[in-house]
Amino acid sequence: MKTPPFGAPEIWQDLAKLSAAADHPPAFQARLSQALAHVTEWRWANDDFFNPTPFHQELYKAPTPKWKKAPTGSGNVHHGLDATETVWILRRWPSAYQENCSQRLIERRPGVTDCFAYLGNWPEADLTRAPKTVNLKGLHRYLVRPDGQLAMTYSLSDHAPAWNDYQYEHDRLVRSVFHADHPEKGFVTRREYFYTYAADGTIEEIRYEHYLLPEGRLVEKKVAFKRKAK
Repeated sequence: MKTPPFGAPEIWQDLAKLSAAADHPPAFQARLSQALAHVTEWRWANDDFFNPTPFHQELYKAPTPKWKKAPTGSGNVHHGLDATETVWILRRWPSAYQENCSQRLIERRPGVTDCFAYLGNWPEADLTRAPKTVNLKGLHRYLVRPDGQLAMTYSLSDHAPAWNDYQYEHDRLVRSVFHADHPEKGFVTRREYFYTYAADGTIEEIRYEHYLLPEGRLVEKKVAFKRKAK
């Protein structure tokens, strides 16, 4: 993989090696066993409870995650939790037949969380059996500050390699920068997000500016979120 022109080259190189080693069924089974060793209970939810992206709901109009007794409708996510309610596995069935399942397996160490996103086919949706096929679709690394807030993310997937840098003032997120490399098209996407807050400290507005590099051409300027007046 050609190292993207943003982020730390050594991290991209590490992720490329890790991704290559993880993209086969025995590696999936080994990582699944590691994740299952932490799980003490399973819970359904209407969406993803593991999503470190700041203001994800505001930016993407995502639903507020809620635990459910059983899966109903669409968007169901099964969470494997430990005794402290830390998420180690997320499972989602995009198929009506519930044989094609995406599974995200999470590994943690101080200051770093890696998320391995697999997609596979399980006969009759029986996850205790070996899958017919399974492939690594993405590898995401989250770097966390000492205060627990997100510092950076690196993502390798079927899409372009992507990197986010989060910047704070007085422990409040004020700006983030997103880059995605499109080497086949000869340009890099850059988005700068700006966050403003109400007097009570809640998020008031998120706006962004979208540029194409290397020329730095501004192609879009938009308010991504604005709190409605009461």
